[in-house]
Amino acid sequence: MLPPSEIEKRAAEQRRRLKPVLVVFCVAWLVRLIHIFSLKASPIFDYKIGDAARYDAWARTLAEGNWIGEGVFYQAPLYPYFLGLIYSTLGDSLMTVRLVQSLLGAGSCVLLMLAATRFFGKRSGWISGLFLAFYAPSIFLEGLIQKSTLDLFFLTLLLWLISKIAFRPRPRQWIWMGVATGALCLTRENALVLIPVFLFWIALGWFKPQAKSLGIQPSISGIKNRLQWSAAFALGLVLTLGPVALRNYYVGGQLHLTTSQLGPNFYIGNNPAANGTYRPLLPGRGDAQYEQKDAVALAEKEMGKKLSPKEVSNFYLAKSFDFIQQQPGKWLGLMTFKFGLTFNRQELIDTEDQYTVAQVSPILLCADTVFNFGLLVPLAIIGMIVTRSRWQRLWVLYLIMLSFAVTVIAFFVFGRYRFPLAPVMMLFVGPALLFFGDQFRKPESRKLVAAAAAFALLFLGCNLDLVSNKTGPGVTLSNYGVQAMIRSDYTNAERFLLASESMMPENPLVHNNMGVLYRETNRLQLAKSHFEKALALEPTDQKIQSNLEKLDALIQVSTDSH
Repeated sequence: MLPPSEIEKRAAEQRRRLKPVLVVFCVAWLVRLIHIFSLKASPIFDYKIGDAARYDAWARTLAEGNWIGEGVFYQAPLYPYFLGLIYSTLGDSLMTVRLVQSLLGAGSCVLLMLAATRFFGKRSGWISGLFLAFYAPSIFLEGLIQKSTLDLFFLTLLLWLISKIAFRPRPRQWIWMGVATGALCLTRENALVLIPVFLFWIALGWFKPQAKSLGIQPSISGIKNRLQWSAAFALGLVLTLGPVALRNYYVGGQLHLTTSQLGPNFYIGNNPAANGTYRPLLPGRGDAQYEQKDAVALAEKEMGKKLSPKEVSNFYLAKSFDFIQQQPGKWLGLMTFKFGLTFNRQELIDTEDQYTVAQVSPILLCADTVFNFGLLVPLAIIGMIVTRSRWQRLWVLYLIMLSFAVTVIAFFVFGRYRFPLAPVMMLFVGPALLFFGDQFRKPESRKLVAAAAAFALLFLGCNLDLVSNKTGPGVTLSNYGVQAMIRSDYTNAERFLLASESMMPENPLVHNNMGVLYRETNRLQLAKSHFEKALALEPTDQKIQSNLEKLDALIQVSTDSH
């Protein structure tokens, strides 16, 4: 039995270790709670736009007991199942979902802090954990009904496991690495690129000096260790991806590890009309409910036959590669632009715009002034430079960042698609800031001047205006207008849509939505003018054409009745 002095000493050590964990967790959670309750005071709190509506409907069917579902998964399935679990156990309140997500987000900050502490020390750990706690895109995304919360949690869990394995690899840890990697793949499909990265790390990591310090012999026993780690990692992957692959085969007759939307997504980012971000296959049909239907219908129409999910995916991959081969110059220009967008400060909109939401969330507005991607990238690069002597333990982190960046650039750029880059980069923020602090205290430090100049150039490059800062808010306000109309809240609908029109006066979707609003509020001539303008801007949009034809019939009936 330990003496009382030793027991007290160990208890004091546990409290000392627990203190930073509690502080970072509580700060991160408080920030997210303030954001959530700011949204609660606004009508946008209950809006479910795009993927959020799809996830909500999917989760409700799961909560009702249909856990197998139908057809091969087209979208990553883990988040809808996560929602379904919440709905079936805690209820379907969006406040409950956001509170659960805020807890996961705060936990992610702790995991990142622990990983950075192990790599670079306690001060760096504090900086990384608090940077993520106040990181504006993280606060924003965790407040949405979106899968980015799970992306962040599983990625920071991976980083924490990597920090442990880099210093003392064990087979059991590699099983958890496989589980976490598989789970991340089920929320973020491009995370599949991490599987070869980690296998490469197993094969070539732990160089001779490092291996000897860990008791790993770089000869026959070293090979045995690596085989054990590979098998453990594969087992973890099978435990997570295996059930999904078997389920897809059972319901769809085809073996897909995750989803079947690779081809359509690649084509959206690589075709003659691509602009670097998302453009729907058919004008005005960017909503999640249309994506799969349109992808299948267009492919089957062109091929003249029914196609399986795999054949649809291969069809769009073939069209993409035809474009690349036939117009290589245009494709290279597109890739260069996507590279710029990937490392630019601006968070490109999916369905909701961070900067619009910040207008009703003071904490998000304040956080974005400092804790944004435009500051993160320069600090991370400086951090990687000043820690380059530790490359033997860090090179797997470089490969993770490179892999994620390549997958974003290869497809199309959204703020939430590049979001997984952020926590990996945050590991290096602490070393960068500590380096600047140390060099600032030295008189006439040449290293400080060189680093400050490099930081300034990187900062300017990441903060260039590459896209209009009105498009995101304009689209978001238009989406809010539609959501308000769904709820028969025509006052807010008109307010949102008028604000959207002022930002995007030549957008056909906005004018179509305004036409619907004025039709529903019996202002038929005003509705007609907006439908006509929308059709003039987008003559091929069948939805607008149909709306105008129905309105004309309604006007005729109204005229005849008088």
